Amino acid sequence: MASDRAPESKNVCVVGAGMSGLAAARELRREGHAVTVMEQSGDVGGQWAYDPRVDGGDPLGARAPVRVHGSLYASVRLLGPREAMGFSDFQFVAADVVVYCTGYVYSFPFLDTGGAVTVEDNRVGPLFEHTFPPALAPSLSFLGVPMRIFVPWFLEAQARWTARVLSGRTALPPEDDMLRAVREDYRAREMAGLPARYSHDIGLFKPSEIGRGFVRKYTDLPDMEDWKMELFLAAFGNMNDDRETFQDRDNYSESVREGFQRWLASAGAQYQAAIDAAGGGDAAHCRLHLTSEP
Repeated sequence: MASDRAPESKNVCVVGAGMSGLAAARELRREGHAVTVMEQSGDVGGQWAYDPRVDGGDPLGARAPVRVHGSLYASVRLLGPREAMGFSDFQFVAADVVVYCTGYVYSFPFLDTGGAVTVEDNRVGPLFEHTFPPALAPSLSFLGVPMRIFVPWFLEAQARWTARVLSGRTALPPEDDMLRAVREDYRAREMAGLPARYSHDIGLFKPSEIGRGFVRKYTDLPDMEDWKMELFLAAFGNMNDDRETFQDRDNYSESVREGFQRWLASAGAQYQAAIDAAGGGDAAHCRLHLTSEP
C-alpha cells in the first residue's frame, strides 16, 4: 500500500554479497539510503562468482570438466564486545537497518531477536511474505529466503519492495495483519500436506506461481512474458524428471520457440547498438554468444 510519509534515508547494512545482497544494495541506493555491504569471503557475487582454481575433472566420475561456481559460507560469531572489535581496514558500521542475504541454509547464530524470529525445521519465521518479521519490521528484513522461484527477477522485486518500505514510500500492514497472513500461509501448506521445512518453497506449493504474484503485488517491475514463464516451468519439470540430462531435452512448445527467437533478435540488436555507441571495439573481446535454441 502507498504511504503519505516523506521519504527517509537510513544507514543500511547488507550482510552477504551474493545475488540477493547485491540486488538489495542497488535498490536501497536507488531509494537514497546509505548502504554498506559485508561479505566474509572475497567472492563477491555468490553463486555468480567463478574461481578457476576449482576447475577440473570430477573425482566422482561425472562428465568432466566440472566447474564449481558456488561457495559455502561458515557462520560468523563475535566472541568479544563490539566496541573492542573491528575489521582490519575499517570500523564497524552504525546501521539503522540490517538486511541478511545469506542463502538457503537457514541458520542465523549471529542474530539475537529475542525469539521474534526462529528457525525450526528449516522454517524461518514468522516472515511476512517471506521477508519481514512482523515484530521487527521494517528495521529487519530477509532477502533471498524463498526457493523454487525465478531467482533474479524475484530477488530484484524483493529488494525494490524492501527499499521502498524503508524509505516510507510503501507502508506495511499492521503487525497483527502480517502475523495473521503468515499463519494462514502455514495452515494452507499444512492442508496441502507440506512439512514445515518446505515453508519457503514457492514452486512446490504453487507450481505455476514462482513469485509472479509477489512481483505484481509489491512492485512496478514488468510482468514476465508468458513464453518465459512456460519455458521456466518446462525446464523445471524436465529437471525434476532427470537432473543429469534435462539440459539436453528439446520438448518446448512453438510459443516458447517463437518467443525465444524474438528475444534473441532483440538481444543481438541491443548488443550491437551498445558496441556501436562505444565506438566499435576489438571483435575478439566483444562477442555475443547466442544460440538459436532455448
